[in-house]
Amino acid sequence: MGRGQKLTNSAEKAVDKIREIEPSKAHVKRLKAVNATSRGLGDEISPKSIAAHALATFGSPEKVQHWMNRPNPLFQGKTPAQVIEFDLLGVEAELVRIDHGVYM
Repeated sequence: MGRGQKLTNSAEKAVDKIREIEPSKAHVKRLKAVNATSRGLGDEISPKSIAAHALATFGSPEKVQHWMNRPNPLFQGKTPAQVIEFDLLGVEAELVRIDHGVYM
């Protein structure tokens, strides 16, 4: 077997291990809350819908305030509170990434 085959087997084993992991109860609860506050395809994004999404994502108003007022590298060092003024979709997209565990 060549080196490529070993890497493939290692990757398959890693994927199998990941599949065995069950999400935590807190993660499942957060995803259910996010799904409950998610918009339909035709709904518009508004500061109010983003606030509801952020609350579902972070779980408390204090944590939402912390995130909203913390500089974010994705927004070139601006805070989500600053960016929400002109880029609702960007802030919403960042919340979706956080919900799914994709950190940039």
